[in-house]
This record gives sequence, structure tokens and C-alpha cells, in this order.
Amino acid sequence: MVRSILAIALLATAGYSADAPALKTQKEKTSYAIGSGYRQHVYQDSLSILTSNTFLRGAGDVLEQKSLLLTDQELRDILTGLQKDMAQNRKRE
Repeated sequence: MVRSILAIALLATAGYSADAPALKTQKEKTSYAIGSGYRQHVYQDSLSILTSNTFLRGAGDVLEQKSLLLTDQELRDILTGLQKDMAQNRKRE
């Protein structure tokens, strides 16, 4: 599950360029829709705590099937803590 989250997360930081080619295939459109939807979700939840380069590195390691720098247990613990923090922040708002 953690690896899936990180793989999808890569889409959240994909840069947009005015020179980018049009979306031609259904696969490209679907990929774009998932990426932009995820990106909006990240911004909505105010995940400004992310550092772009490290975020991209983690997502890239997953997509390239490289060894991860954290164990599965460490990843679960960190993401569980993040979810708790986000839930507390929502209650305060």
C-alpha cells in the first residue's frame, strides 16, 4: 500500500509546461486526470511539509523498483503519524 501511495504521489509533483504536447490517448488523459486530482488533494490537505526533491526521490525509487531508504514499518509509522496530524488539523479548523 505504501508503495502504491508513493507511486501515485509522483504524479502530484509533475510539472506543467505551456509547451507540453496535447493529451492524445485515453491513457494519457487518464494519467493526467489522476495526477491532477491527486495534486489537488495534496494541496487541499495543506501538505506543504513535503520537500519536492525528497518527495520525487521516494516516488521515483518506487516507480523504478529501487530499494527504498526506509523500511515498510518506518513508512507505515510515518504515514500513520501524518494522517493523525492531518486529522487533528482538520478538527481545529
